[in-house]
Parts: sequence; C-alpha cells; structure tokens
Amino acid sequence: MPGTGHKGEHMYMRFRLQYRGAKGVWHYVGGADSGFVHAGSARYVSRQTGRNFNLAASTAPGTVLRGVVIFDWRIAGQDVHHAQLQTTAGRRVGAGASPPGYSAARCKLS
Repeated sequence: MPGTGHKGEHMYMRFRLQYRGAKGVWHYVGGADSGFVHAGSARYVSRQTGRNFNLAASTAPGTVLRGVVIFDWRIAGQDVHHAQLQTTAGRRVGAGASPPGYSAARCKLS
C-alpha cells in the first residue's frame, strides 16, 4: 500500500475473496473478509500486509477465485481517501507464497 508521506495519517487494508459465477460475474465468498487491518503510518513510502483464508473442503473443483483489497487512508479515524483493486499477477512475493515466489491474478481450485 502506498504511503502519502503524512505522519498523522494511517493506512488500513481490507482483504476479501471473490469467486467467478456461472455467468462470469464475480461474487464475494461468505466469511472470507479480513475486516480492516491497520497497515501502519502513511509517512512510509509503502507498507505491506496480507491475510490467508481457509476454504471448506466442499468448495467445488474448477472454482476460480481472486482477491480484492480495499485501501483506506485515515486521519483521526476519518477516511481521507479510499481505493479498491483486484489481485494481479507478477507481484514481488514475500513470505507465504505457495509455491515460493509465485504470484497470480486468479487461482483455479482442483
């Protein structure tokens, strides 16, 4: 998440999962919502955080998933800017990638 350089501003991220429905429309996965996670002071150039979600074993094979992240920049608890993005491929990956170093925009369950 990009910082703004303002030391009194704080950054929050909310992570959610979506699945692609039969007609190609994206729907939110129930229970796959991190709520807003404090990412730190906006005085930094950027901050990074994330969340893992565990899915029930009954999730249908072939289901396509993607992540959505909502960014909030706040001063004294009040939103000053808000943005939302879907996952993209080719990101530099830190700890937790499986396989290590792998980044994809979407994943297909098998």
